[in-house]
Amino acid sequence: MALSPFHRQTLRLELATYASPRLKAVIAISKMVAEDVVRHYNYPAERVHHIPNGVDLDRFNPQLRQQHRAAV
Repeated sequence: MALSPFHRQTLRLELATYASPRLKAVIAISKMVAEDVVRHYNYPAERVHHIPNGVDLDRFNPQLRQQHRAAV
């Protein structure tokens, strides 16, 4: 990946985005992503907001299809 021009350009664009004064906050879908943004881009932690997945994965799970099919 270190030699890939696409990968290097993507990293440069990400760095420019997080360094921009126009960026007021970051929304991350996981705590890991939020921590990575703070660590790798030196972005202020108080401006990174973790909003978890909006789907209840225990309730909406493909493995439960047969169990709920008869009721539906």
